[in-house]
Amino acid sequence: MKGVGIEPFLLRLEPGLQGSAEDFFQTDLLIIDIPPKSRKEGDDFHPAQIKAISDEIKKHKISHCLYVSSTSVYPNLEREVKEEDAGIKGGHAAISGAENILKSISGLNCTILRCGGLMGYDRIPGRYFAGQKNLTTGQVPVNYIHRDDVIGIITAIIRQNYWNETLNAVAPQHPTRQEVYEQNAREFDFEAPTFAPAEAEGFKVVSSDKLLSELNYQFLHPNPLEFPYSHS
Repeated sequence: MKGVGIEPFLLRLEPGLQGSAEDFFQTDLLIIDIPPKSRKEGDDFHPAQIKAISDEIKKHKISHCLYVSSTSVYPNLEREVKEEDAGIKGGHAAISGAENILKSISGLNCTILRCGGLMGYDRIPGRYFAGQKNLTTGQVPVNYIHRDDVIGIITAIIRQNYWNETLNAVAPQHPTRQEVYEQNAREFDFEAPTFAPAEAEGFKVVSSDKLLSELNYQFLHPNPLEFPYSHS
């Protein structure tokens, strides 16, 4: 990493901060992208991690923060969901709690970016279900985003000084899981899964309208059926 001008640091959040952090937090802008552990860790673990980071933000008087959150803050409401739908019972409480910790820091300009399922390169959704039988989730619409677009959106937020906002980051088209998995199987010669007849229950369609209108972002890959991958 040093060869391309990036100085690496090794820090651990267990959930308290372990490691030498002084130099790391000497920055005007902090991007936080820490996937929370599974829900079996409880709803307190990830917020405690973010609380440890927030203490460093206050200590070092960091002025700007971008928190990569998740659309799992929204429960399955069987409809389109927008940014204001977070906090409803059934969503991922740990992530909502982490968001609230950062938004409560006085003087911090913090934007929350709620990403959908991250795909692209070697992350091919159909590969994880190859050969499985009688899946009942075939008619569920996907809320995916390509990795290239996540980087593009983060870059746009920083360049446009788009702070103290919350945005969904999801490709604007939402084909079904069956359509995506079967397309991946054809493209990469996986064994296609089979699907049992079922209604699309337990779903949400995450809207990216705010991102499109306010950030004026143009998606590189708006359709998950056409995501480019690198598969070996």
